[in-house]
Amino acid sequence: MTMPDKEQNDIVELLARHEEAIAKLYNLYGQRFAGHGDFWRKLAGEEIQHANMLRRLRSRIEAGEGRVVYERFKASALLESLGRINAAIEKTTKGEFDHNDAIKMAAVIEGSIIENKYFAVFEGNCAEIVQVQYYLNGAAEEHRQRVLKEAGTS
Repeated sequence: MTMPDKEQNDIVELLARHEEAIAKLYNLYGQRFAGHGDFWRKLAGEEIQHANMLRRLRSRIEAGEGRVVYERFKASALLESLGRINAAIEKTTKGEFDHNDAIKMAAVIEGSIIENKYFAVFEGNCAEIVQVQYYLNGAAEEHRQRVLKEAGTS
């Protein structure tokens, strides 16, 4: 099914905003848990890079070199994840999260990206689309592994 350009752009933007929300949460963890600040700030910076990569894909899609496959997009899962992230931001701001809670939340977030295949929504004949999709999937798995390793050192 072919989607109008605006709908494709909206999906890409929603995915990018999801990455930015994760970065905001991880930056907040970095401030709140100073002993682990470098760990969280590094993850947050990578999430911002992911958002930027997604927005670059949007220009490829606009140029007709790829598309968003709507049938693969799980809007409800992504919106649910955004809700969890925003709730975690609020709880962390209020001091209701400890570092173990942060680790658990990050593992859930990164796991949901993998399980729901958020980045598998792209299709195209452009090498950049394939490379970015592959990179983002790998990055989510790598983030999850780093978070689990951090859990063992907390």
